[in-house]
Amino acid sequence: HSVREVAAVEAGAKSLTLDLSIDAALPNHVVGDALRLEQVLLNLASNAVKFTSQGRVAISVRQLGLEDDAVRVGFEVEDTGIGMTGEQIARLFRPFEQADASTTRKFGGTGLGLSISARLVEFMGGTLSASSVEGEGSRFGFELCMPVAPGGAAAVSVAASPPDARTLSGRRILIVEDNPLNQLVVRELLEGWGVCWRLAENGLQALDMLEDVELVLMDIQMPVMDGIEATRRIRAMPAYASLPIVAVTAHALPEEHQRCMDAGMCEVVTKPVDADRLAAVLSRILEGRPGRGAGDAPLPERCPAPPAGDGRAVLDYATGLHFCGKKPAFYLRMLGRFRENGERQLAELQSLSESSAPGEDFVRSAHTLKGMAATVGALPLRAAALALETRLREGGGGDVRPLVAAVVSAFAEVLEAIDALEQNPVRLEGVQPAAPVL
Repeated sequence: HSVREVAAVEAGAKSLTLDLSIDAALPNHVVGDALRLEQVLLNLASNAVKFTSQGRVAISVRQLGLEDDAVRVGFEVEDTGIGMTGEQIARLFRPFEQADASTTRKFGGTGLGLSISARLVEFMGGTLSASSVEGEGSRFGFELCMPVAPGGAAAVSVAASPPDARTLSGRRILIVEDNPLNQLVVRELLEGWGVCWRLAENGLQALDMLEDVELVLMDIQMPVMDGIEATRRIRAMPAYASLPIVAVTAHALPEEHQRCMDAGMCEVVTKPVDADRLAAVLSRILEGRPGRGAGDAPLPERCPAPPAGDGRAVLDYATGLHFCGKKPAFYLRMLGRFRENGERQLAELQSLSESSAPGEDFVRSAHTLKGMAATVGALPLRAAALALETRLREGGGGDVRPLVAAVVSAFAEVLEAIDALEQNPVRLEGVQPAAPVL
């Protein structure tokens, strides 16, 4: 869904036609890596829009075959852009390669996204291919064999177990996170499992808050000191060389995960944080490990007693409930916090968009707003922020004002939806929490 939304925003900014075709014969649900698949399709669609001045971009998903309990699915992205020669295609999937220097000057970017996309497709068991006619357009495609989900189950990457209260209750965890909304979500989940928590707002603060901690949940992108540098410094301390550190990041790329592991982290959890996934990771890591300082005084910050929609909607209640531990009252609290922090984040984004040299702060601001939107189920806003972040990461200049305007418009719609829900919270009754198809 978000691929369509992001591509539509980018195509609309250039007055291009966007066609999306999904084979009706495909099963309703398949098992696959939704995050990596989204990353690949989003990159291919963004490149198609980027190199097309007029005409159309078409995204198609087709069933190529059905055997036993698996389906072979073909994915294609086609455009009417500048096209390429055979020699240019041969160089296309090399890291940092693009068709030629003049293309870089005119359109910006480096082509790094295609080499990463090719590797992601290989990781999922396929091969990314390209065909093109210079001056007429290009076509990129790949095939994947995907198991059909039994019993109508939703598409999943990893099945997570519910938390084991005997494993998590009373454990001591340090949360290192600068975003107030993400802080609220993680704190609420940990409290529900009886976990004692302590909070640091950046990596530098975390270095002075490790005493008696059994595990660290480490955000990656933070001011003052990021999670990678903080982890390296913790690993250099003899007393904490083996302290489990779990990365919490919005990036799904293997390169980002490997960067976390190379720094000394032991596991990666992606944002928005999935309660079952986080519980399973914490239980697995902490099970069998003796508590640090068991029987001592609790962590001073907080130690609670053990516990006794439609994806097209402006605000998807099912997604929001999923990411807040299936608690309607907590979801309403989250929405109030989102309004407060989101307005500040949007003001910062607009200010940076008008700056002569916004740099990495502009990218980080869009990235933060994207994560906040996903956490409360504001999926169209997430898509608009993702489109802006993607364009900014590609570099090469260009007018991003239409993308910023799309974010502002989507945010205004979310605020209206929050007001309506707060006036009539009975709308949440009967809503079944569900992970989003991002």
